[in-house]
Parts: sequence; structure tokens; C-alpha cells
Amino acid sequence: MDDRRNAGVSNQLSPLEIKTKDFTRSVWGYSPEQVVDFLDKVAKSWECVQVQEKRLLDEIGSLNQELLRWKQKEQHLGQLRDEALKEAQTIIEKAQQDAGVMLAQVEDKALGIRQKTEKWLEDVLDEVEVVERQKSNFTTALRSALDSHYELLNSESSGEGSLSDRLNQFLKGEVDKSAQH
Repeated sequence: MDDRRNAGVSNQLSPLEIKTKDFTRSVWGYSPEQVVDFLDKVAKSWECVQVQEKRLLDEIGSLNQELLRWKQKEQHLGQLRDEALKEAQTIIEKAQQDAGVMLAQVEDKALGIRQKTEKWLEDVLDEVEVVERQKSNFTTALRSALDSHYELLNSESSGEGSLSDRLNQFLKGEVDKSAQH
């Protein structure tokens, strides 16, 4: 702003200049008393205008100062916002990296657990097969033993002689066989 605007329009003419203004007199001119009275009224009014203008200019200056402060605050807040956004982006990137590392670790652990579980399951299945074979062998042996006992019971009941008689006959036959050799 130039000095004339800051000084105000009313400062271009002071109340003192209005009061002391000399007019040239002419033959048919105005009454000097009326001119002086009028100029006194104008000077008083002009003085009020100057006071009001100064007050308004001071207020404008104060508002301009306040506006400048607010613009500086706005600029500072913008810088803080930009810094916060950068920091947030950094935090997000770090969190994504950490999440990637954690995910890889979890996947590795899960794979290890899966492999151990599969190995354990294979071992269990192998044991089940062994037990199944043992069961089958035991069942066959038991069936065979039961069958031979059943035959013995049937032969005793059919009158072929007692078990001791048959045993004696069997042993004699074995003894005779060994003597022949």
C-alpha cells in the first residue's frame, strides 16, 4: 500500500487548513462571516471524518496483521499435515513389511507342522498295518488251534479212545519210526 492510502484521504486536507483558508474578496463576493462559519462547521465535520478514518485504517491494519497470522498458522498446519502424512506412510510401509515377515514365519511354521503331522500319520498308518497283520496272523493261529481242539473233542466223543490212548499211540508210532531209521 502506498503512503497516501495509509494516511487516508482526509489527511490531504486538514481542519486547520479549512479554518485558515483565505479567500480573495471581490465586489460581488460572499459574506466573509458566513464563509468563516461554514468553514468552521466543515472543519469540525472533517475532523470527525479524520478520527473515524484513522480508527478504520487502524482496524484494517489490525485485521491485515491478524490475516497474516492466520495465513502463517495455515501454512504451519499444512506443513504439519504433510509431515503427518509422510509419517503415516512410513508407518504403513513398516507395518506391511512386518506383516510380510510375520506371514512368512507363520507359513514356515505351518509347513513344519504339516510335515510333522504327515510323518506322524504315516507312522500311525504303518503301525496300523503291522497290527492288522498281527491280528490276521493271530486270528489264523487261533482259528487253527480251535479247529484242532474241535477235532480232538470230536474224535474223543466218537470213541476213538481217550486222549492219553491216542497220545501213547502217537508216541509209539514216532518211536517205531525212529527205530527204523
